Amino acid sequence: MTETGLRERKKTERRDALVARTRAQVLERGLDAVTVEEICAAVGVSPRTFFNYFATKEDAVLGHALDDLRVTAHVRETFVGGGPTGDLLLDATEVLRAVADDPRITSEELDALMALVQREPRLLERHVFWIENQRVELQDLILEREAQHPSGTDARVAATVLMSLFRAAAIAWIEDDRRGHPTDHLTHVVAQLRLLATPTTPTSTGTTKQGARHV
Repeated sequence: MTETGLRERKKTERRDALVARTRAQVLERGLDAVTVEEICAAVGVSPRTFFNYFATKEDAVLGHALDDLRVTAHVRETFVGGGPTGDLLLDATEVLRAVADDPRITSEELDALMALVQREPRLLERHVFWIENQRVELQDLILEREAQHPSGTDARVAATVLMSLFRAAAIAWIEDDRRGHPTDHLTHVVAQLRLLATPTTPTSTGTTKQGARHV
């Protein structure tokens, strides 16, 4: 392993240790009773190091790193360049999948996070703030793509809809007894959006049928 690779692995391990310790202490004692200094002492780092990784204690519980939107340079370049398929909806969905499909996030971890959010309202507030930041970053990414491959898409609307798609996928995952990962449901959710956006024509029975045009 190269020196750069080793350094990145150590950073990841330190970040994961901070997240694990913060969550464990918050689960045991509650958010208000836990201090950043205690977390740092348990992990063996300084508060300054902690804030190099997380803006707030709440972010450490939720695992929200400062470097989000977390996509590789290849994913970003492919999307901005008009790929991988040329279909904005499908391509942006792949960006969301790349952001969310972290192999370190297990179903058990997602369950624990949901329990924490239900117990600690401030975590929900912080999560909503983080989602809005993600939406703005996705909007900026779409604007970069539109500058090179204009489609007339409103980047603000597109980013807002895409974040809602991921929420719908998460709901579907919960209803499916949390099998697999929320991203497993993205393809179905996108198909449902296309169906919703397809024009309908009235039939003689008063019902409607779908047209053939897609968005």
